[in-house]
Amino acid sequence: MKDATKLIHAGQSVGTGATPSLTTPIYETSTFVFDSVADVIKYQEGKIDGYLYSRYENPTIVAVEQKLAAVDGAEVSLAFSSGMAAISTAMLTLLKSGDEVVCCAAIYGGTFHIIEDLLAKLGIARRFVSLEELATPAAVIGPKTRLVWFESPINPTLRCVDVRTVAAACRAAGVVSAIDNTFASPINQQVLAMGIDLSMQSCTKYLNGHSDVTGGVLSGAKALLAPMGKMRRLLGGVMDPQPAFALGRGLKTMALRVAQHNANSLAVARFLEGHPRIARVYHPRLA
Repeated sequence: MKDATKLIHAGQSVGTGATPSLTTPIYETSTFVFDSVADVIKYQEGKIDGYLYSRYENPTIVAVEQKLAAVDGAEVSLAFSSGMAAISTAMLTLLKSGDEVVCCAAIYGGTFHIIEDLLAKLGIARRFVSLEELATPAAVIGPKTRLVWFESPINPTLRCVDVRTVAAACRAAGVVSAIDNTFASPINQQVLAMGIDLSMQSCTKYLNGHSDVTGGVLSGAKALLAPMGKMRRLLGGVMDPQPAFALGRGLKTMALRVAQHNANSLAVARFLEGHPRIARVYHPRLA
């Protein structure tokens, strides 16, 4: 099944009954109803499926998470209220005092400040490395390194990192590799298939595509994401049902939108290639 088809059909049956809705409804509710106290107990024991509280799980959010997991090629995806909520939840789950995070120095500003301003207060060491150093990732992974975080393409310079090389070095060292895949999107770059452990994206960009949703997503293996789901409950950074609905609707056209973005970018590049004087105005390095 192609990505465009997955984005349309994945998650469409979540929360539906005998006569399912064609689209996933907005379950704008804080709590859910059980038929009896006995059913609540069974739910808490994991003996029956259901929903208890929207900070834990909500059908609208679960539906969009299934779409995200399908297009990312992941076992599990988690939706958050913002990209920053996704990043902070991942790092607070994976790191503890005495651990070290290695991060590419060319990174989104919000990510830099989480590492520099927040993690430092918790006794977590941080080391920012250049793109040149990250070209040989095995050399920058130390004995206390537990996480390597980077972007490719980078926001906003669009410089690229060899994703497979970083993933392989992290696997060899037993270190978690995490990438911010926002600028490529899973349509252009399937990072989990390239060996990366954790994919993070801002839903504000290509995933939603209409500039009316703030959100973030983490995707990866179930074993890696399960403790992040628990941390999300504690920190309260779960996405609200309203933006989850809008995100699910936007995802249905992402493959078409990204294909057009690619075509437009290629047309601009070819134009500038044929007009070097104009190219130098926008890119002084070409001078």
